[in-house]
Amino acid sequence: AILSFFYEPRTAKLAAEFLVYCPLYLFSVTTFTAFMKFVSNQMLPSIPLVATAAGVAITPIIQKSLSKWGLRYVMLGMGIATFFQLMVVVSLTFSIQRTRKTFGSIRLFEALCWPDM
Repeated sequence: AILSFFYEPRTAKLAAEFLVYCPLYLFSVTTFTAFMKFVSNQMLPSIPLVATAAGVAITPIIQKSLSKWGLRYVMLGMGIATFFQLMVVVSLTFSIQRTRKTFGSIRLFEALCWPDM
């Protein structure tokens, strides 16, 4: 409904159809970004690299399969691809002993160590 203020009716209808599966995509991409930042802080840049490469490999296959059913399924394909990337980064993160130990631990006192700043 709000899209009709910005676009003509035909374009607003297409945009609304495209955004139907947007929550799946947004959840996956924000969680994937959080995991990427975590493993980057752990000095493990290969994990996001592998997960991103896996997403790049699977995205054309998913988009080719789903886009023939309409614009709504293009967003679903984006959500599936980012969810696949999320599963890759989560599985690689939890398969490494060092990241399992530090994941979820809150280190406020180490972060607030004023002499180190």
